[in-house]
Amino acid sequence: MLKEKKISKKKMIWLSLIMLAVVVLIAYLLYGSFLASPGAASPGADRSADVLLVPSLRLDFVDDFIKKSPYKDLKENGNFPIIPDPVGRKNPFSEILFSFIR
Repeated sequence: MLKEKKISKKKMIWLSLIMLAVVVLIAYLLYGSFLASPGAASPGADRSADVLLVPSLRLDFVDDFIKKSPYKDLKENGNFPIIPDPVGRKNPFSEILFSFIR
């Protein structure tokens, strides 16, 4: 028969201290994030920070690089325009007469 493995007292104390530290840390983070009043400053946060002003983005597209090599030297491959061949049935939803699947 198998014997139940016993944890030494020293190891049990260390594991209990680690578990207690984890529970205290989780409680601290939950209280600071969700349960503290909105007016109270959360730990490590500076509520009087200045707003960072981001410059506006340029939205114009510069396309002068297309007129230079190697883009200018590109050639079309194939026959254009592509003309599709007639394929399929006129009504794809109509019943297929000799079908094995019904």
